[in-house]
Amino acid sequence: MEADDAADLVSIRWSLGSQTIAGVFSLKGKQGEAAIGLPDGEYRNLLDDSTVTVKNKKAETTGEPLVLRV
Repeated sequence: MEADDAADLVSIRWSLGSQTIAGVFSLKGKQGEAAIGLPDGEYRNLLDDSTVTVKNKKAETTGEPLVLRV
């Protein structure tokens, strides 16, 4: 788990066997960029089926939660 106090963001990763789930949560509904530690690429947000791009191991959030499966 990582926290960005300035942006009020928390990122969390869970692993079980070969599967990893990563989440980014804005504590105050703010837009921001969070270190998520995933390889660069496109992932599907399991909450709303949107596409999330990870670049430089960071993901951009609009303030809505992101939950990504690797």
